[in-house]
Amino acid sequence: MEADRGTLQLLDESSDVIRIIAHRGLDHSFLSYFNSPHKSQTACGLTPKCCEHIIIEDITQNSFVDSQSLEVMLAAGIRSMQSIPIFNRTGQLLGILSTYHRTPHQPDTKSLQLLDLLAQQTLDIFKHTQAEEEMRENEERHRALTKELLKEIEGHRLFSELIGLQDFKKALSAAITSIRNITKCQAIAMRLEDGGDYPYFVWEGFTEEFILQEKSLCAKDEMNNRILCENGQYLLECMCGNVIRGRINPSMSFFSTGGSFWSNSTSELVAQTPRENLQGKMRGRCCAYESVALVPLKIKEKIIGLIQINDSRKNLFTKEMINYLEMLGERIGAAVSHWWVHKKLENTIDELHAENLVRIEAQKKAAFAYDQIHQMLERITDGFFALDNEWRYTYINSVAEKFWFCNSQDMLGKKIWDCLTNVQPYYDEYHKAKKENTAVHFEAKSASTDAWLEVHAYPSPEGLSIYFRDITEHKAIEQKELEYRKLLEEQILLLNLDPDYTFIHDLNGKISFWGQGAARGYGWTEDEALSKISHTLLKTQFPIPIASINEEVVAKGKWVGELIHTTKDHKQVTVRSCWLLRKNIRGGSQEIIEIDKDITEEKKIQEELGRLDTMKLVSQIAAGISHEIRNPMTTVRGYLQLLAQKKNYSEEKSKFKLMIEELDRANQIIAEFLSLAKNKAAPLAAHDLNEVIRTLSPLLEADAASQAKSFRTHLYPNLPNILLNTNEIRQLILNLVRNGFEATGINGKVSILTYLEEGQVVLTIEDNGCGIPADIVKDLGTPFLSTKASGTGLGIPTCYNIARRHNAAITVNTHEEGTTFYIQFPVAKT
Repeated sequence: MEADRGTLQLLDESSDVIRIIAHRGLDHSFLSYFNSPHKSQTACGLTPKCCEHIIIEDITQNSFVDSQSLEVMLAAGIRSMQSIPIFNRTGQLLGILSTYHRTPHQPDTKSLQLLDLLAQQTLDIFKHTQAEEEMRENEERHRALTKELLKEIEGHRLFSELIGLQDFKKALSAAITSIRNITKCQAIAMRLEDGGDYPYFVWEGFTEEFILQEKSLCAKDEMNNRILCENGQYLLECMCGNVIRGRINPSMSFFSTGGSFWSNSTSELVAQTPRENLQGKMRGRCCAYESVALVPLKIKEKIIGLIQINDSRKNLFTKEMINYLEMLGERIGAAVSHWWVHKKLENTIDELHAENLVRIEAQKKAAFAYDQIHQMLERITDGFFALDNEWRYTYINSVAEKFWFCNSQDMLGKKIWDCLTNVQPYYDEYHKAKKENTAVHFEAKSASTDAWLEVHAYPSPEGLSIYFRDITEHKAIEQKELEYRKLLEEQILLLNLDPDYTFIHDLNGKISFWGQGAARGYGWTEDEALSKISHTLLKTQFPIPIASINEEVVAKGKWVGELIHTTKDHKQVTVRSCWLLRKNIRGGSQEIIEIDKDITEEKKIQEELGRLDTMKLVSQIAAGISHEIRNPMTTVRGYLQLLAQKKNYSEEKSKFKLMIEELDRANQIIAEFLSLAKNKAAPLAAHDLNEVIRTLSPLLEADAASQAKSFRTHLYPNLPNILLNTNEIRQLILNLVRNGFEATGINGKVSILTYLEEGQVVLTIEDNGCGIPADIVKDLGTPFLSTKASGTGLGIPTCYNIARRHNAAITVNTHEEGTTFYIQFPVAKT
C-alpha cells in the first residue's frame, strides 16, 4: 500500500485495552504511549465505530486528534493515517489495522480495498488460531482423561494388590468402584468361574435380592439338576451365558467384535429383535435396566468371567467406551490369572506344611506349580521379565527373548543396568516403582531396537515384575493421522476459499465434505448435507450413467462434463462439473472432489444468441425476397379477379376464389416475415397498457363468442404508464390470445391480467388448454416452430421480437392444465 509505517492492535480481554502487538517503523516512545491503559483507542486517539474506516488526510488539520496524541505522532514522523476495525460475527471489536504516511495523503479506492482485505485475512488468522487452540485444549483434556482413567484402573489399588498377593476380593471391589466412577452407572458387578458356574464375585449398586436371584447362570432340568452340554460344560442361560460361552454374532448391532453385549435401550431391543437374533432368552430382571453392558474377562482367548454394568437410564454407552472396557477386561483377566497362579502356589505350599510331606514331594509340587506359572507367562502375548531386589534377571519369557534377540540362559543372574546401554527413562521409572512401592506405566524407545514400547512395572517384596508390548505401529499410525489431519485442514481451507460449488463424496455419492461455496450455491448447510447421497440430495440429471462416470474417474483420475442439479429451493442449475479422484492418505477408500461451476445463465445466453441468430437470418431472408414475391403475386391476384368476372369462366369461379384465398394467405405469411424483418426500433410513447387492452376487448370477446369460448380481463387499477408502440402491442396481444383460443377445447377460457411486481408492469395471458410439449418450450421464439398443422411458426417469434423492442421479458409456465405467458415491461420514467 506504499505506506511508511503500520500497526496491528488487538483487544486485551483481561484489561479491556487495545494494545499494539505488531508494528513496522515505529519507535519505543510511540508504542509505550499508545499501549498505555488510558489509550484504549486507535493509535491516534480515536475510537472506531462498527465497520467504519478512519481516514485522516492530515492529522494537523483534524480537530478530533488530541494535542498530546498529535505531538507523539508528529514526533514519530506521521502526518496521515488510515485505520479499519476488525470485528467478529457478533459485532465484538477484536482489533484495529492501521497504516501511516510521512506526508498528507488521501488513499485511493484500491488502497482501501487492500486494507479491507488485510483486515479480513487478519480475522481469518484469528479464527484459525482460536480453532487450533481449541483443538490443542481438547487433545490435552483427552490425554488428561486417558491418563486419569489408566491411573485409576491400572493403578496401585488394582494391579499392585493383585500381583502382591494381597486381598484379592478387595482389589476387585476397588476395580469395579473405579469402573463405576468412569461409567457413572448405577450398578456394577463381576462374575468369575466357580465349579463350572459363574456366580457374582464382587458387586456394587445391585440389591441383595437381585444378586441372590441372578447368582447362578446354569440351566436346570425338572429335577433341579444342572444340564450338561455335549462338550462336558454346563449349559449357561441368559445373555451372560452367551458372552461367557462366546455365543455371539458380531454382525448384530448389540454385539461387539471383542465379544461384548451392550444396549442403550433394552426395552426397545427386546421388543424389536427376534428371539433367535438374541441368541436365546433374556431374563426379566435385567430387562428392568435400559443401559446394559456385559464385557468378558479374558486370559488371551479364554473367557474366565465378565463385567456386568447396569443402569435404568438410556444411552449411557458408546462404542469407544465398550472398547475401553474390553481392554480393561483383558487387563483384569491377566491380573486374575496371575492371582490364580500365585494362589495355587500358595495353596500348594500350605498343603505341604499341613500334611508334613517330605522335601522331595514338596519340591515336586513346587516345581509343578512353577511350571504352571511358567506356562502361563509363556502363553501371554506381552514380553515379561522379573528382577530381584538386586536388579538381577530372575525370569525372562520367550516373547522378551525374541524381541531382544537374546538367550534367557545368558541373561539370568545379570544386572539389568549392565545390559542396558540407554537407561533413561527405564532407570528413573523402575527406581520410582521400588522406592514408592507403586506400579508405574510409561512409553519409551527400546534400549536395543528402534521400536516404541509400552511398559508396566509392578513392585513386590521379591523385586519387580515388568510387562512390555511393542506399540511402534500404533505410534506410526498416530503420526500419520496427525499428518493427515494437518493436510485435511489445509485442503478444507483451500476448498472453502474456492468461489465454485465444491464438495467431496465417495464412489457411492456419500458426502464427507460440504464446502462453503456448495452451501451458498445449493442452499443446504454443512450439517444438512453431510452423509447424504449427493445425486439424491441434488436430484442430479447425468448426461451418461453415473457408473460410467465413476469408471472414467477411477481409470483417468478425473471427469469433466455438464450436470443439472436441483437446489434446496427447487431451482434447477446447470453446472460445468469437474470430478477429481483423491486417494485416502491412510490407504482406505477412494474419494471424489466435485467442483461445480454454475453456467445456467451462460446456457441461457447461448440459447438466446442462437435464437437471435435465427431471427437475424429470417429477417435477412424476409427483407430480401418479400417485395420481389409480393409484386408478381399482386399481378396474379388481379388477373384472377378479372378472369373470375368473365362469363366464359363462370363455372370455374369457385376455383378462382380458392386461388385468390391462397394468394392472400401467402401474402399474410409474407407480412409476418416483414414483421420479423423490422430491425429499427418502433417509436415508443408513454401509454396506459390497460387502455390498449380495453380497446381490443370487444374484438377478442367476439372471437371467443364465435368459437363458443369465454374471454375475461382483470386489470390492475391505476397502472403506471409504460413506453409502448400501441400497434405492436395490439399485435402481440392478438397473437397470444388467438393462440390460446386455438389451444383450448370446448368451453375453453382465455384471460388477460395486469399487475405490478417489483417495480415492473406485468401482462399475463392465460388459457386452460392442453399445454405446450416440454421439447417445444425450450425453443419457443424460434421461427417456423409450430404445433399446429397449418401454422407458420411465425406468430410467437413476432411476439418475442416485439417484446425485445420494448425492453420487455417473456416467460412461460405450461402444464397439462393450461399455459400462461408473462410479459414484464419496465415502468416509464417520469
